[in-house]
Amino acid sequence: MRILHVLPEMSLGCGVSASVFSASEAMLSRGHKVWVISGSIDSYYLNKLQMIGVCISYAPLSQYKKSLFSYLKAVTIIYRFILKQKINLLHSHHRWNCLIGSLSAKLAGIISITSDHNVLWGQRLLSFKADGIITDSIYNKEHLKKYFHIIDGRIKVVAPLINKSRYERLVSGKQKENQDNEFNKYKKDGVCLIGQVARLSEEKGQKFLLEVIKELIQQNVRVRFLFLGDGALKADLEKQALHSGISEFVSFLGKREDITDFLTSLDIYIVSSYKEGFCLAAYEAIIAGLPVVATAVGGLPEQIKNGETGFLVECGDKDDFKEKLITLITNTEKRRQMGQLGKQHILERYSYEGISEQLENAYKYFLSRVVNRGNE
Repeated sequence: MRILHVLPEMSLGCGVSASVFSASEAMLSRGHKVWVISGSIDSYYLNKLQMIGVCISYAPLSQYKKSLFSYLKAVTIIYRFILKQKINLLHSHHRWNCLIGSLSAKLAGIISITSDHNVLWGQRLLSFKADGIITDSIYNKEHLKKYFHIIDGRIKVVAPLINKSRYERLVSGKQKENQDNEFNKYKKDGVCLIGQVARLSEEKGQKFLLEVIKELIQQNVRVRFLFLGDGALKADLEKQALHSGISEFVSFLGKREDITDFLTSLDIYIVSSYKEGFCLAAYEAIIAGLPVVATAVGGLPEQIKNGETGFLVECGDKDDFKEKLITLITNTEKRRQMGQLGKQHILERYSYEGISEQLENAYKYFLSRVVNRGNE
């Protein structure tokens, strides 16, 4: 196959960017050709893509700078690129890019599919013009069928990939050779280290989480919380922590590349989101052997067996979230058992090779059939 990914940006800290890089790496290893067209590419992903042999091009694809001119220019660039490189499958990401990619593919006479990473809240007009949809969880698939009336044959469920070297390091639990893990400095005097990797935004629930942390500190629970990620809420969250008197127990560390070292230093992982599909950060934490306390939203119940490999809590239930954390904070053996069971469960269901094969099969499936748009 000759695959073209179309997305708004390739930048550090962007989950879609990480997913596209990992999918590209996996398909290259399976003998396919891959290209990327993006609205912006930072040096981190520019180097990573070039190192694995993926050619990169630019088109005005930013979801924040939409105009008829940029739309037509992007379609023209992608259409010509498809013809020049003899692309036979276009994979778009984000609603706006799906619209652009689908039209470009239609003009060139090839198949287009989309992974709308916000598909649960997207607008049908833009999200579902592609020939096929790859979604990351059974929950999302059922939502598409129920609320948007997408026929079953147009949807394939494939969990996101992480890059192979990171996957292998997480499975092994090893830190980089000859390198101290700087996150261990937060873990001293018997403190339980708890962390999260997420965009700092309303739907990720960090405001709620800081309220939980405040009550834990008031009960003299020995904890330290680390947040990796950036976003519009960072200043507000830092102010909330300061006004709540918990700033010395909470650290906002921004975007980081060393996620594996971060996860291997933690005792517990937390997800406080109000909305999720397949939670890639939780997936990585579970592979690293961490027990997870998470809100019971989206695809998280598919990743976590409640009470066995972690705990699921209803959104907004501050007391239950706090009590589940205390259960793990105060019981080292329970943390170990849950972490081991979670790792075993996730590796059986979502191994790197298994997801890579599912993605390849999904591509082949959409290439092999003619979608009946009239049955939407």
